[in-house]
Amino acid sequence: MIVLAALPAVVVLIPVIAILGIVTKSMLNPLAPPLLAQATAGSGWFGGCPPLNEQEAVERARSGEALSPELNQKLATQFPPGSGTDSLVQTLTEQSFKLAETCQNDFTIRRAYFQGLTRGSLFETRAEIYWKTKGDNLVWTKGFVMFVGL
Repeated sequence: MIVLAALPAVVVLIPVIAILGIVTKSMLNPLAPPLLAQATAGSGWFGGCPPLNEQEAVERARSGEALSPELNQKLATQFPPGSGTDSLVQTLTEQSFKLAETCQNDFTIRRAYFQGLTRGSLFETRAEIYWKTKGDNLVWTKGFVMFVGL
């Protein structure tokens, strides 16, 4: 009889403990890099390399680019067209972004990515920043963010 009386308390407590554990764990994660702080995800095509074929070009035109408005505003302000690439690369590496290969069909477009859990987020943050260069100067930058979970 005592076991049956305790059953409702156990049924209620298990989800509460699980939720508290998830919330507490998310608060122990590192802060998001400054470029990604308060960044939201956009919908559409994720990536800044040129289309590989005509079909991909059509699909991209239909869906648009999944640009993060907040991230792109920060990139445009801090690294405007014509500025040097060294400052962007230094900032990205200081903020835990990893430099990646250039686009296979345009070697003037470079990429860096960030992937990991950040403080206060229940989902993994994945971000990619692309930039096109002419010599040592930026032509443009594009930033993409997605949140992956469950």
